[in-house]
Amino acid sequence: MTPWYPNTRGSLTRPADKTSQRALVEGRVIPINYVSRKIINRVEEVAMKDSFSVATVSTSWILDKGYYPVVGMDSIGRVKEAVEATYLHLAEEETKYLV
Repeated sequence: MTPWYPNTRGSLTRPADKTSQRALVEGRVIPINYVSRKIINRVEEVAMKDSFSVATVSTSWILDKGYYPVVGMDSIGRVKEAVEATYLHLAEEETKYLV
């Protein structure tokens, strides 16, 4: 299985109140409901606590579940986040907090 939805259009790769330039240009801003916003905020909280990006934490969470997410690789920063995600292993309480 290749999960792509969590990172689609950056839903779990940036804080809930941020929108990518690409989404704005393409006019494909995805509305975020209350539950999604709550989850994204938790991912951001864990990321800030551990000094990682939101994208790194969300990718690491998916990898820890045994899946291989589709991630954008159009910048050096995104490549670094993906590599960091392979080394980051969330604590059990962090994983439970994100669900």
